[in-house]
Amino acid sequence: MELTPPAIIPGSKIPHKDANILRERVSRLLGLRSLNFPGAQPVSFAKKHLQTVKEHDYYVCEKSDGIRCLMYMTMHHATPKRYAVYLIDRKNDYYLVPKVWFPTTNDPNDSRLHTETLIDGELVMDSIQGKSQLKFLVFDCLACNGRLYTNRPLDRRLGVYREFVEKPLRTLVKAKPKVLAVMPFHVEFKLMQRAHGIEMMFREIIPKLHHGSDGLIFTCIETPYVTGTDETLLKWKSRESNTVDFLLELRFTAKLDTGDIDYSAMPEMPLSIWEGGKRYSYFADLYLENEEWEKLKESNTPLQGRIVECYLDEQNRWRFMRFRDDKQNGNHRSTVRSVIESIEDGVTKEELLHEAYYIRKSYYERKERREARHHDNPETHSVREASKEPAASGAEKRKLTPESEESTKRARAAD
Repeated sequence: MELTPPAIIPGSKIPHKDANILRERVSRLLGLRSLNFPGAQPVSFAKKHLQTVKEHDYYVCEKSDGIRCLMYMTMHHATPKRYAVYLIDRKNDYYLVPKVWFPTTNDPNDSRLHTETLIDGELVMDSIQGKSQLKFLVFDCLACNGRLYTNRPLDRRLGVYREFVEKPLRTLVKAKPKVLAVMPFHVEFKLMQRAHGIEMMFREIIPKLHHGSDGLIFTCIETPYVTGTDETLLKWKSRESNTVDFLLELRFTAKLDTGDIDYSAMPEMPLSIWEGGKRYSYFADLYLENEEWEKLKESNTPLQGRIVECYLDEQNRWRFMRFRDDKQNGNHRSTVRSVIESIEDGVTKEELLHEAYYIRKSYYERKERREARHHDNPETHSVREASKEPAASGAEKRKLTPESEESTKRARAAD
């Protein structure tokens, strides 16, 4: 069950010493004391979280099988007067990406560009009619032109991105199509739905994707952006998508009539987990059907000592999914333990779909209560109205919501 290879980060990797200059900038921008990766990290969706998404407002989107990155717009680390865009991966490595521009205004002739802007997203490789297209899918905004938004709710953060980053970029591309032609990737907003749109995600959105997807992400609308592990950011995967990366060994025990080792017969295939350093320990055996073994042999590639991604089937057997030659080590024991716990306490697709009605019901009950409070106290103003930030017109407010026009129509139909 070989999956589409993940996207590759474009540009050039910045040496560690120079990257520290950028890490310090990002740390200051976000008000952090650490130079670690500043992105939020989800927790696995457990049974208790069914109640969580009923009690709080959430957006749901598909979990792309891509490369998680933050995009940082700033001035060049070595040439202060030169504009630069960097991608930051989960290893906290920085990549300088050429030929990417993010204007600050809707005037395509205005040369002013975004600086100290940080957005969260994922690189994916779309495959359409045999052609590949690298895309950066945006799903959050931490800072915009030096102004920090991590303490704002999600819908406000997304609104800032769509109004002040996405809209000027669209205007530029429309006026100067050649800009898009030279950019190393397209930038798109990731399609989101209210949490009760789970059925729509499974039925309509995921089947039409042009890239791999291995689950769902539930993001709380009410809470601020959290660097590091965010207990409100929920990652749902099906049982077969909860995978572990093991070190694979082959032990040939079958012998020919001559007494020689029969290297064509299926060997024992112990899987080992990483203990840190160069230490591994046995964990389980890989289960292969004869047909799968024959297919691996036909590939005529070395198997011994490779990292393999595996999933646990309904019979509790570890099954081969794909090779992970992009990884130096398998998963650490602590990661394996977390995956096993997620499988044991996981929520099935059927359970999610069953709960969608109750999630929707709870959402509209909360909405009615909020509207009633606002009606009783009409002088209550929104955060945007009370702040000095630019207010949005009715048309603009519609554009600021995370659903596209098409998805909004679908949501109304579902309601």
